[in-house]
Amino acid sequence: MRKKVSLLVAFVFFILISLRLPSYAFATLYSGFDGVDHYKSIGRCDFGDRYGVEYVNKLSSALGSSFTESFSYEDKYAWEQDMIGSGAPANYVDFFAFAGHGVPATFLGGNGAAHLFTQKSADPPYHPSHTADAVNADWSEISWGLHGGSYNRLKWATMYCCHFLQNFGNQTYYNNLKHIFNGVHLVMGFASGMWLDSNEGTEYGTLIANGASFKEAFFTAAYHHQNGTLDEKIIARVMGAKKIRECYL
Repeated sequence: MRKKVSLLVAFVFFILISLRLPSYAFATLYSGFDGVDHYKSIGRCDFGDRYGVEYVNKLSSALGSSFTESFSYEDKYAWEQDMIGSGAPANYVDFFAFAGHGVPATFLGGNGAAHLFTQKSADPPYHPSHTADAVNADWSEISWGLHGGSYNRLKWATMYCCHFLQNFGNQTYYNNLKHIFNGVHLVMGFASGMWLDSNEGTEYGTLIANGASFKEAFFTAAYHHQNGTLDEKIIARVMGAKKIRECYL
C-alpha cells in the first residue's frame, strides 16, 4: 500500500507573475512530491536510474516550515494518477514537485510528459513501453490548479525533468502544453535536456523558504547546478498565465 495521503476549467492565458510566500501567510500551505530513482534497477526502464527521490526529499527538507508535506511518493509508489485529472493529489496541495525522467512531445506524438515506470500499481509488471500511457503523465491528461471541495489547490508546480516545458517551436505542441494550466500560477521546468543534481533541491527550497519568488529561486538554483553539465544548451523555463520566461544556462 502507498502512504496514506492527507488531502486537506477555466481557460488560462499565459502571465508572468512573481508570487512570494508572504502573500499566503494567513493560511497553511501544503506540499506534495513524486520522485523516482530506480527506473532501470527496479522498473526495467532503459532510460536509466535517476536521483529524483533524493531531489524531492532535499527540497522538502529545505522548505522547512514554509509548507506542510501532504504526500511524498517514491519509486514504485509514484504513479501517473498523482498528476493527472482535476482530482489528482497534486491538485490538492499548494506546491507540487516531480523529479525523474521527462519525455519530449516529439516522442509521444505531441504531448510532453513526466515519465514513470509503474503502471498505476506498486506491483509488477513494470514499464511495458516508453510510450505506454500508464507510465507517462502527459500534457493532455494534466489539468492543474482547480478542483472542488477544498480551499487548497495547486498554485506552484516544479517539473525537475527533461523537456517537460519544451514545445520545439511547434504551435500544435504549444497549444497542447497550454492544457496543463487550469488555475496554477507558475510551472517551473526545462525546455531542453537537463542534469538532475539533488543538491539543487536544497538550494531551491532554501531560497523559497527565505522569501525568494519561485521564479527567482528556480532560475538561481538552476544556474548554479545546471551550468556546464551537458554538451547541449540547457534552458530553464518558467511558465505562467500569459508569458514565458526562460534562462539559457
